Amino acid sequence: IIEGWDSEAAHILHLKNYIYFGMAFSVGVEMLNMTMMKRQKKNRVVKLNQPRLREEDVPNLPEDNAR
Repeated sequence: IIEGWDSEAAHILHLKNYIYFGMAFSVGVEMLNMTMMKRQKKNRVVKLNQPRLREEDVPNLPEDNAR
């Protein structure tokens, strides 16, 4: 905003340097986030177990006598 009003004052105060530093910092943080997410996806493998039913949970099905 100050560049539009007084470009010489903005140049003297090095305002662009602060903006560029903030942009570079955010790019660096995003690169770290992407790297960490990629590592987490590799380690996020789930080992599935066979389902185990208790005997009282198994329904008593009628036997088919029509054979």
